[in-house]
Amino acid sequence: MKIYKFKDEIDGNFAFIIAKNEDEAAATLTITSSIPFKFIESKNIEEHNRPVILLNNILPF
Repeated sequence: MKIYKFKDEIDGNFAFIIAKNEDEAAATLTITSSIPFKFIESKNIEEHNRPVILLNNILPF
């Protein structure tokens, strides 16, 4: 599994998806979003030497 990073082409927001391949990740994002997006990069989960936060809407203060 890899972490795939996408960026929407309207507001510049990011989506991070864990999937087996880029096609699967893009197909999942297509189902859940109506805004056009582009692929940015991917990394193996093992490349990270710290926990990965996929989404955090809690304010930092």
